[in-house]
Amino acid sequence: DGGLGTFAPPGVAADASGAIGLPEFYRAIFDHAEFAVYVLRVDETGACTFDDANEGVERIAGRPIAEIRGRDPADCLPEEVAHCLPPNTRICLETGQSLSYERSLDLPDGRVSWKTSLLPIPGRSGGTRHVVGLTRDITRETDLLDTAQHHASLLQRLGLTLPSAIYMLNLRTREIRPPSLSEASTTPTILNSS
Repeated sequence: DGGLGTFAPPGVAADASGAIGLPEFYRAIFDHAEFAVYVLRVDETGACTFDDANEGVERIAGRPIAEIRGRDPADCLPEEVAHCLPPNTRICLETGQSLSYERSLDLPDGRVSWKTSLLPIPGRSGGTRHVVGLTRDITRETDLLDTAQHHASLLQRLGLTLPSAIYMLNLRTREIRPPSLSEASTTPTILNSS
């Protein structure tokens, strides 16, 4: 029937059979996505311009969609964002394969991390004429991973230094001494003072 299935997001109408078509699917992705979605048009020289973009791109660019469509990413995105998109788009075009990369930036409001996936769309007559980009804010996940790695590093350092900080107390003689290798490698025993 040419439909994509029976899923229809809120505000997207399905046809009488319950299926949605490509235009509805396309609009649903652009209008309801929680991440930046954009389509780059590739001309015969390999130059890219925004063919379409959603509100996520509008937030990153800090300008309305009308000022983004038809423009080169370098002309409408912040410099620190725009400089990594063209080289990655070129790799995607040259290989004909999807490409994902992560980027972290220090902005006035703090550190922000994104994961971007670029998907080449082959044209009917051959060659790639469009690249779809999906960019998701992964700042929270990156912060959690950094914290976990920091904690793992602290635990590792503690494990390396702890043997030199443990001393044995002989309750009968009240003598304190470092543990022998055999004592340090065995399971601890609870001693009675009686």
